[in-house]
Amino acid sequence: MLPILIVKNEQENIRQTLMPFILENVKDFFILDTGSTDNTVNTIKNIYQEFNLNGIVLQEEFIDFSSSRNRCIELAKEHFKSDYILFLDAEWYIHNLKGLLEFCEKQLTSSKEFFFIKILTNKIKNYNLRLFKTSANAKFENIVHENIIAPKKLKDFVPEDIYFYWNPTEKGTDKSKERWKLDIKKLNEKKEKTRTDIFNLARTYFLIEEYTLAKYTLKDRISLKKIHGEEEVYYSYYLLAKISKDNHEKIEYYLNAFNQLPTRAEPLFQISLLLEDLNTKYAFLKKTISLKEPKSLFVNFNIYNHVYNLIIDTCYQLKKYDECNYYYQKGLELKIKTINLIDKNKFLDISKNIQEKNTDIITIAILAKNKEIFLPNFLKCLESQTWPKEKTNLYIRSNNNTDGTIKILKDWVLLNKHRYNEIFEDYSDVSEKVEEYQEHEWNKIRFKVLGKIRNDSIKWSLQKNSHYFVLDCDNFIFPETISEMYKSNCPIVAPFLKCDSKNKEYSNYSNYHACINNNGYYKKCLLYYFIFNSVIQGLIDVPVVHCGYFIRKEYLNLINYDDLSERYEYVIFSDVCRKEGIKQYLDNRKIYGYISFARNREEFENEEWFEKINCI
Repeated sequence: MLPILIVKNEQENIRQTLMPFILENVKDFFILDTGSTDNTVNTIKNIYQEFNLNGIVLQEEFIDFSSSRNRCIELAKEHFKSDYILFLDAEWYIHNLKGLLEFCEKQLTSSKEFFFIKILTNKIKNYNLRLFKTSANAKFENIVHENIIAPKKLKDFVPEDIYFYWNPTEKGTDKSKERWKLDIKKLNEKKEKTRTDIFNLARTYFLIEEYTLAKYTLKDRISLKKIHGEEEVYYSYYLLAKISKDNHEKIEYYLNAFNQLPTRAEPLFQISLLLEDLNTKYAFLKKTISLKEPKSLFVNFNIYNHVYNLIIDTCYQLKKYDECNYYYQKGLELKIKTINLIDKNKFLDISKNIQEKNTDIITIAILAKNKEIFLPNFLKCLESQTWPKEKTNLYIRSNNNTDGTIKILKDWVLLNKHRYNEIFEDYSDVSEKVEEYQEHEWNKIRFKVLGKIRNDSIKWSLQKNSHYFVLDCDNFIFPETISEMYKSNCPIVAPFLKCDSKNKEYSNYSNYHACINNNGYYKKCLLYYFIFNSVIQGLIDVPVVHCGYFIRKEYLNLINYDDLSERYEYVIFSDVCRKEGIKQYLDNRKIYGYISFARNREEFENEEWFEKINCI
């Protein structure tokens, strides 16, 4: 093996860098000095002489790292006969060189020619192609942040217990900043920049804390992306999040980064640090902890350790003591270094809370208008609920129908009223001619009428000292839904309902908004799809829930569906909740049911999920 170094003003570090190789009887060294003004060259010559080494130290002007490294390869092949070339830097200290030499010996007959070596700092872990066979056609590219381009089939990794550790000194950091400024100058002088050049320019601006220029250039690199999953695009989004001072913007950038590389945990971990809501934090941490540390660039390996401490602390605050113990034991199994910092006694000795006898009542609001095609299945879903019927009130309101909705409701009540705690019925029409409007023809008159109807149902539930659950009559839920909403202990929580419609207009429709505009209406964002596709699962804090949701009785006196703004009544409801500080959650731990936009019974029965709810 031939170690190659490119150095400048490294007299303080060079001996410590070379000693592990000397102690393992490595005799050949090639060092290119690019203009040292200290005693680096003489120090190297003295080391060569002291240990009787076959070493060359050559002095040449620095052009750029790719040119200089390629020049080293060319000269090394002329002067030395070695099976491998290893590039290292003067402040890199190797761990387990003996293991590396043994690995190289075993790989001599292998078809692999290029090998990644792990490079650690106190925060970041990278895997760089710094070891290759001398016979390989190795060539460095890019004038800054140079790298070797090699076919995947010819590449491999050295064992994990072999790595370089780099702990830059203050002097070394200052030298790096000088080099970064030179890198920027060289990149800006280049007339035709590649995507990688633009990325390297942006990253270097970031390193010297020129954040305005970094932000502009990072966005430029993102706009040039060619394929999904590019590490450069991933890291561009990640750095944009680091630069941003707005938490909402940070989260959106981190989500974009994760969307580029869904194998990377760092963006999700960073999001969890920004979240105040513990349930949502827990959902993000669960996803984070499920991801394995990759062998890739810019890996913050500390995150893959600290996530265990953070999730245990979050579970403890949520009183999820069984989960605390689970993640603690998992951390021990995986030998997570930071796990020993946790005081396990605070949750291991806590017995499960003894549940008091539950006497709570839930009012289910059935607000039906022209729902004849859906009601048989809707009511069947309510009948199937595991929440005890003797602890269930029904509030039934139907008005201004032009179909058989009222008859279906009355017949059903007649058959089932003995099973429920109490039932309220009102089938009277309102004075407004709302029956003249189409099903989804919404206007301020209908908003006003529906707002009053919903407010009346809330008042009735409040009078009965009951919790409240409402579900649109074209929504269909599985048996455990209401019980699960009750057990969540959330102020307001909506079961995750999907549309799964063949109509593309509704294919991604659900009963929540993840982001909203200034008027409280839906705003497109990545988080919506992360929730919808169950990338992040749990009790997620969202700004809007609608269609179907559960409200705990302690908050009913604050609920209102009409504020005279003439907006959709659900938008007013959610806006009121936000202003009152009442959190709304979407529970997507599983799919609790489906939403239909069918226009007739035939379309309804042709829904792909129809049999799932029809056989309940």
